[in-house]
Amino acid sequence: MRQTQQDIKQYFSDNGLADYWKAFSNKLKPCIRIKYQLSKDDEISIGKSKLGGFPDLPQKTSWATFDNLPLSFLAQINLTELPSSDIHNLLPQGGLLSFFYSSDNDDYASSPHKVLFSDTTADLERKTRPDNWNDNEIIYGTGNVISVETEQSLPSGETEYVLDVFKEDDKNRWVYWAFVQPDNSKETTNKMFGYPHNSDDRFELICECISNGDKELTQLKIFTENQKKEIRDKWLLLLQLDSNADLKMYMGVDLDCFYFWITKDDLANKDFSKTIAFSVH
Repeated sequence: MRQTQQDIKQYFSDNGLADYWKAFSNKLKPCIRIKYQLSKDDEISIGKSKLGGFPDLPQKTSWATFDNLPLSFLAQINLTELPSSDIHNLLPQGGLLSFFYSSDNDDYASSPHKVLFSDTTADLERKTRPDNWNDNEIIYGTGNVISVETEQSLPSGETEYVLDVFKEDDKNRWVYWAFVQPDNSKETTNKMFGYPHNSDDRFELICECISNGDKELTQLKIFTENQKKEIRDKWLLLLQLDSNADLKMYMGVDLDCFYFWITKDDLANKDFSKTIAFSVH
């Protein structure tokens, strides 16, 4: 179900959280929610948004690699299919974004990946598996994207801000948690922008460390509060893909979320070469 600001406000009112609405109303972040249905790759038109399968790339563009070895293909997003909104205006107005990630990797701070941007969909072709395929990489099942909608997102239930707002009010914090991270949810959380669906609210700070060459994340301990605020405003969640048993989209035996991050400046310049990506169990 689409989650608008009014939907969230109504939930707060109906579930005893009305006194907390002011604290969260200015924390809402718009996102683009992506929903799919299991499909066959050859049933999806070339250039259409999808999860998994084989990538559609310009004829002269090769399958993305890292250290000369092909990466697993996660998703492609046709930007013309996205809803018109203020958040959509952050993106190029057309073209295709393709996301690749190494399944043969468990380094939280430096996951090999590539985000490719094709500014046109006119000369795309569906690629086949490269001859030098690494058997540790994966050809995932295919999900045909059936809807993309703009909605509002809230911080996860165990982030520093949420804990500070509720303080000792554990009862109402769990009511909030049930809304943002329902245990019985059968829907995966695939989206662009907004808050990550995770209790760790350091992701933007981690991205800043990695972009500064600090893969040990030592800078996390020395960022000032003002620096944290600036960093969180600097980085955007370009794509979150939830683990998915139907598509076999997870790392090893563990379920994960895949997160791709980009700075506002790089996005404005259509520069996807400096994205940061990692998966979290």
